Amino acid sequence: MSSVKITVNEAILKLQEKNKKPKKMYNKGELTELVFAMMNDKDFLTKQAELKSGEIVIKDRKLGEEFATALVDVLKGVGLKQAEAEELVKNYKLPKSLASSVVDIVHAADYMYMDKIGKGIKFIGDSKDTVQTLFFGKANTRTHKIPATSLNKSATPSEYSAVKVDEHNRLQLKTTVSKNLKTWLK
Repeated sequence: MSSVKITVNEAILKLQEKNKKPKKMYNKGELTELVFAMMNDKDFLTKQAELKSGEIVIKDRKLGEEFATALVDVLKGVGLKQAEAEELVKNYKLPKSLASSVVDIVHAADYMYMDKIGKGIKFIGDSKDTVQTLFFGKANTRTHKIPATSLNKSATPSEYSAVKVDEHNRLQLKTTVSKNLKTWLK
């Protein structure tokens, strides 16, 4: 993994250059590029905000290094010695297909964790004031009044249509504020 194809910072710059005016749409290929860089870049330092006793604590993490350590553990599990496993991981460039699989596995697990277990998910980030959790809330069956032009392009802007929406999961956000921030607001 020492022959990094692209660092995390290079991947970010490449994606920013490609997306001068980004649409807020998910693009698996772009996310895979970033995950691939993170898996291969052992020097990239990310920050993780955690809530401890009501205060937000920022912890530094090298996710690429942690991933390499996990790969060494896998190789040791199939019989390689520590030094052999470390050398193999150091010189091996991960395939992009592994990053793609990791993206799919994490997304599927996030969905199942929220849908089947009823818990929320968090993102690793460096927020100093808040920690946010995404979770599913139930949206009841109801009828929405929406502009008819969204269903029929020939409709006039003043026309509306009634659309029935069945009960479904809806993403919701819970924000936990640091004790320090609450003090500042008094």
